[in-house]
Amino acid sequence: MTMTTEPSHKRKYKSEKENKAKTKQARLQCEYLLPNKHFRRCNMTRRADARFCAQHREEDEADRVKCPLDPGHTVRKQELERHLKKCNAARRALEPAGEPWFSADVNVLNIDADREAEEEEGREVSAEEYKTWITYVNQAYSTLSSPSGSAADLHPLQQLTHASLEPRLSQLSNKKHAIQQSSLIAHLEAAQLLACGNFYVEFGCGRGELSRYLNHALVFLLGKNNKEEKGERTRFLLVDRDSMRLKLDNKIIADSEEAGVSPLPQVERLRVDIKDLDLVAAPKLQLPPSSTSSPSSSQSQMVAVSKHLCGAATDLTLQCLAHYAHPPQTHHPLPFAGALIALCCRHRCTYATFPVRHLPHADKVTRRGFTILTKMSSWAVCGRRRQASSDDAEHENEDEEYAADEEDCAPAVQHPSGLPIEEREEIGFKVRAVLDHARVQHVRGSMPGYEARLVRYVERGVSFENVGLLVGRV
Repeated sequence: MTMTTEPSHKRKYKSEKENKAKTKQARLQCEYLLPNKHFRRCNMTRRADARFCAQHREEDEADRVKCPLDPGHTVRKQELERHLKKCNAARRALEPAGEPWFSADVNVLNIDADREAEEEEGREVSAEEYKTWITYVNQAYSTLSSPSGSAADLHPLQQLTHASLEPRLSQLSNKKHAIQQSSLIAHLEAAQLLACGNFYVEFGCGRGELSRYLNHALVFLLGKNNKEEKGERTRFLLVDRDSMRLKLDNKIIADSEEAGVSPLPQVERLRVDIKDLDLVAAPKLQLPPSSTSSPSSSQSQMVAVSKHLCGAATDLTLQCLAHYAHPPQTHHPLPFAGALIALCCRHRCTYATFPVRHLPHADKVTRRGFTILTKMSSWAVCGRRRQASSDDAEHENEDEEYAADEEDCAPAVQHPSGLPIEEREEIGFKVRAVLDHARVQHVRGSMPGYEARLVRYVERGVSFENVGLLVGRV
């Protein structure tokens, strides 16, 4: 009798798979129930001799104190002094109050509402509330111009490609982010917002990837026109409230240097929350003294860009640009040419920052109602979170507006609304369309002389977050 043995590579794979399964089963999960997350269990790991993780460990309560910089987390008393030096909140607490461009809450529409927001976040939504606000969504959506078919396809697909990114697309296996960047840059060019010598401000810039490939496009245009750049240099201002690793700021300059561009672009970064940013007072965006009497003598214009700008950050940016587009007579900033913002994460919109008065039947929209609307916006991708590719780890939370809570992915029999996933998806897309339309109306009302429109710049197969807000002169 002959014995058959399993190939060594299969045994190795099987062993690794079993070890991973054992590790997953053996992980000790914290038993703390999160009150603001529908009492789901904390996902952190606990010690074998404790019921809770370090954050929630009852045994250590006497030994732990709230961080004075951010009460949202705790630290051991004996480690407090060392913790304060490296706490992320320490950097955020150092507000650049002495800078001319810093003005606390200058872009917040309703500060009083912001103080009461936390009271709404932890409350569960009842079936009756869902019914009320789903009725509102259907009525509001019907007021949009000739809505027909699926709400996901309300805007015609305009997926463009810019030739400057073709080499990059040919090198990548996961092309989704490059496809989006290529289409956004091509839309900028079509709107006459792509030109050497402009001042580009990227809001929520992260590493600055969009600015880098925007600069690629400018270098490409110089080579295509077969002429040297003359006049003002292209400048980039990268705005983000967090400190990022692996920034691409120097790459922007290196790419231009390698291509022989002269003068080289200028790249600067501002670490500031957009709610406190007054671009009108930024010295770098002021016209030279010789141009203040005749702004047209300066070729440089300011163009705002972003991919993807989450929830409230979009509304803060639009308010920031509204202030910039029509500055007081005491300031002479560069002319505002326009903006292109790839929209994202409507479930992170807030009543304090959103232009609620531009919603259909705005008098009926309470703070509680708005919170429910933003929650329902995440239904647009309901049930698809588990289909997300692991290849997108480096762009986490950048593209997909995944459901804010596990219950949003539940089947109809478990979901409080009682609706199946397909119907919730359609409601989610309708909410997004209503919120985006209100933003368009806000731009038209707050920026006289400018027009705004929504573009579906890539198909859903590339990104569920495929709508951009384009602003330009009339």
